[in-house]
Amino acid sequence: MAAYSVSVEGVRGVLLEVAAQGQFLVDEGRQLAATAESVRGSFGTAEDVAAAFAGFWSQRDQVADQLSGTMYASAAAVGEAAAAFAAGDEEMAATAGNALHTATAATPGPVQAGLLRFL
Repeated sequence: MAAYSVSVEGVRGVLLEVAAQGQFLVDEGRQLAATAESVRGSFGTAEDVAAAFAGFWSQRDQVADQLSGTMYASAAAVGEAAAAFAAGDEEMAATAGNALHTATAATPGPVQAGLLRFL
């Protein structure tokens, strides 16, 4: 049987870091979108260039949001899995403790030997 150990604090630290990086992506994506919008308006009468940029940007404008969404979903799944492992550990420990208590209570006393054992 494989052994494992879940460090709740370790998992929490990793998830907080992932959340911070996801928020960084959201913020950078917003900044990039604002920059792209200002660039889009700077082409003046060069309609072909503006159209080329619009086509270029339309394929990329959601990348940061999609990446951060994937990161958040992955972090949520890891958090749920870690919580399930921790809950399972607690449940197994409680079950083992109850089984030990039941086994101890059901164990007969010491066997008496000798002539007076039937008294």
